[in-house]
Amino acid sequence: MGQLVNWLIQVQILLRFIWQCGAVILLYEYRKDISQPFKMWLYPVPAILSAALWTYLFFTGPIEGMIFSVLFLIAG
Repeated sequence: MGQLVNWLIQVQILLRFIWQCGAVILLYEYRKDISQPFKMWLYPVPAILSAALWTYLFFTGPIEGMIFSVLFLIAG
């Protein structure tokens, strides 16, 4: 059961957290037409740092979890 939880956490990191960091940057850079009622202090450093740390956590996990995450991503 613990191994499954670890794998699912790696899926969350791959499918949600890393992509959200990239989405913040892309949304800010390419969608100037929509309202952006907030400012990110030291933009884009926090988003890049967060993406780097989430990527580090993903790649330091067990190899089985990485394989499971990539297969989960491919399966859609």
